[in-house]
Amino acid sequence: MTGDTVALQPSIGIPHPPGPAGRWTTVVLAVLAAVSAVAGGVTLLLAAPGSIAVPPASVLAHTPFASFVVPGLLLAFVVGGAAAVCAVLVATRSRAAIDATLLAGAALSVWIVAELAMLRALSWLHVVYVVLGVALLARGVVAAWRSGRPRLRWLVAVTAAEGLGFAVPVTVVIVATAAGAERTTVAPLLVVAGAVEGLTLGYGQALAFPRPLPRARFAARTALGAACAWACAMGLIGLGHAASVPRAVVVSVAIVAAPAALFAMGWLQASVLRDHAARPRRWIAATALAWSVALPLSLTASPFVDEGTPVLAGLALWICAGLLMAYAFAQLSWLGVTRLGVTGPGGAGEPARGQGPARRGRATVPRDDAVRVAPLGS
Repeated sequence: MTGDTVALQPSIGIPHPPGPAGRWTTVVLAVLAAVSAVAGGVTLLLAAPGSIAVPPASVLAHTPFASFVVPGLLLAFVVGGAAAVCAVLVATRSRAAIDATLLAGAALSVWIVAELAMLRALSWLHVVYVVLGVALLARGVVAAWRSGRPRLRWLVAVTAAEGLGFAVPVTVVIVATAAGAERTTVAPLLVVAGAVEGLTLGYGQALAFPRPLPRARFAARTALGAACAWACAMGLIGLGHAASVPRAVVVSVAIVAAPAALFAMGWLQASVLRDHAARPRRWIAATALAWSVALPLSLTASPFVDEGTPVLAGLALWICAGLLMAYAFAQLSWLGVTRLGVTGPGGAGEPARGQGPARRGRATVPRDDAVRVAPLGS
């Protein structure tokens, strides 16, 4: 093979390494996670607090739960259910196996991290289950990236980039709060931290975009959009706390600033995408919609964090919430990518390689299950 790129149909959905050995390793890990989580959840639901199998109710003092019922249900059905579904889908070579592996590994890992942060106690079982969750998650990430499926690459890269970026403003807030810094000092720091968050997100999006993008330019525009959004948010918070500013003024500014914050990033990114997609303006609305749904998920840690929460525990909980937000944003924003009419390497109107001739200058994102194999010996 010395010339064209070839589109192949892979053995879809099978986490790498391919073949029975790799597949059944994932199945065994998922079964172990499922059995442990379901057994633990049922025990929390049925056994009495303070018994041999269940800790005393006092360990819930730093959590929003009054009993072990809700934690038991979450452990059994969410964590255990995700792992059980993963085992079945991987064993049956389902097209959704990689997605299931990612979710199962993430669910177990986040559960253990959140449990450690809330209970503020470490046992050897925590270490075992962290290793198990990370192993499942790692297999899913490697499989997704090696699969060549654009959606899975986007999901992994964007979730990781936004999750990493979100940790920067979270760290600023937690450290500044612990140090007793004034709001007027923290606000500009958060705008800078937000720009760093946008920089990492933009780079991750450019890395996984179905067609090559100028990564530095795309990341810089994304950073500028994120800084604008954070500046709008900090300005609104400052106005809200200013006793001399009438409520009507605050509401009026919010009506203008909120949409500006929501659409700024997509608009700036679309200015780069116009050279690489037939319908770049669709990205503005798609990104705004994705953020509208994903952003509230970043607040899911708030019921578990109070003034007495240790710094590291609070950081871990907020990072988990940020990853949940990042995953939702990655899933929703991919729908926007599929609506862009992504062009081939020759510019607008040239079909993507392996797609066949474009009609009236329209080209589409490669099919999710198409693998692009680079030429050998070139």
